[in-house]
Amino acid sequence: MRAKIFFLTLLIGFAGSATLAQDLKDNFYVKVLNDELQRNITRLHLPDLEKPFYIAYNLQNVNSYSLNSERGEITTVVKTPVNNKSVSVKLRVGDYHRNFDYMMYDGYFANLPDEASADEYRRLLWLETDRAYKNNARQFSGFMSSLKRVSVDEKELALDDLARITPVVKDFGAIQPIQIDTKKWEQHLQSLSALFNAYPKITTSYCRLLISSAENYIVSSEGSVIRKPGGAVTFMAYGATADEEGNNYNSSYSITVKQMDELPTPEQLQASVKELISKIQQKEQAKAFEGAYMGPVLFVGNAVPDIVNQCFSSALQTRRKSVLGYNSGETNYEEKLGQKLVATDLTVTAIPSLKK
Repeated sequence: MRAKIFFLTLLIGFAGSATLAQDLKDNFYVKVLNDELQRNITRLHLPDLEKPFYIAYNLQNVNSYSLNSERGEITTVVKTPVNNKSVSVKLRVGDYHRNFDYMMYDGYFANLPDEASADEYRRLLWLETDRAYKNNARQFSGFMSSLKRVSVDEKELALDDLARITPVVKDFGAIQPIQIDTKKWEQHLQSLSALFNAYPKITTSYCRLLISSAENYIVSSEGSVIRKPGGAVTFMAYGATADEEGNNYNSSYSITVKQMDELPTPEQLQASVKELISKIQQKEQAKAFEGAYMGPVLFVGNAVPDIVNQCFSSALQTRRKSVLGYNSGETNYEEKLGQKLVATDLTVTAIPSLKK
């Protein structure tokens, strides 16, 4: 009996997955992307240029809404969510082993109209796909010609330029409607932004609430079809002043969460805005440092991630070395393995604050 129940459950599970997959493929956006992709992967070709072997479309559908308040007054002009749709194109010619993926430009995208017109969407997709094909195919031909004239390490030549993956068909969920008690949050923002009124020296200030809800579609010639929802809620506060000599002093506070109910309470936000105002005053009243100093420096608060980001994040980023010997302008840390990158006196201590 248990075996029969398990078998029945298994059948229901498979049937449910098949239904979800079929529902996703019948989705308007997926159907438009897939129809245009299949047409291009089979028919797109110009004489003397390689045919594309890989095409992927990424469509983003984003609803956004914002409320803004200054000096106790709501300054928001647009009172309804704004919708934006865009699509990007990735296209490669050659094959998985040699296509120079890491050297190709991928800035092919188009804004889509509000009206859900399959014909217009496909027209815009075609124009951008055609542009990507012509540019990448010509680049590929040039790179292949150059490759014949240079001496390349056999290990580098043996590496595939693009990895083949097992197709994924997965629906993680659709875009969610933006739900907000507008009147309540207008009152909150008015109250918070009015805190700056007691400090006339602060000439620029605002409190802002930003809400976004999105869904991302990925359709590729490998057979992958994915829909994934996203979104965030951000509260921001900012204030700035200037002294008689033209020196500017400012401070900001922001917090980003996934859902409205994860935001701090109005009382907590009020405390954060008051702290922001206090920081601006402290900066203005601080005496300018004169002279020279050599010694340890302790960075705390937001200064820590800022300095780590500015000094190390971009510098430590690298990509695969070009087989053609081109210098892409990025640091090649392969040549610095085992060498010191930063001073031994630098100590970075992380204090995790994320919820488990």
